[in-house]
Amino acid sequence: MFARSGSVDWLDPVIGARIRYAMAPGHELFLRGDIGGFGVGSDFPGRLSAATVSSSAPTRASHSRA
Repeated sequence: MFARSGSVDWLDPVIGARIRYAMAPGHELFLRGDIGGFGVGSDFPGRLSAATVSSSAPTRASHSRA
């Protein structure tokens, strides 16, 4: 992450991760987070978010030919 504050430039190291977990068919959990700063440019900012997704897409039936 790069930001400019007045006439001072600073750079923050950032580490992040994303996880996608299928709880059941058509239901997923998404987790996303990051942390940064580590005393280099800013103190210790961080963020975490979560979401669930449900889809009701029609399923495809497989047909066999004889």
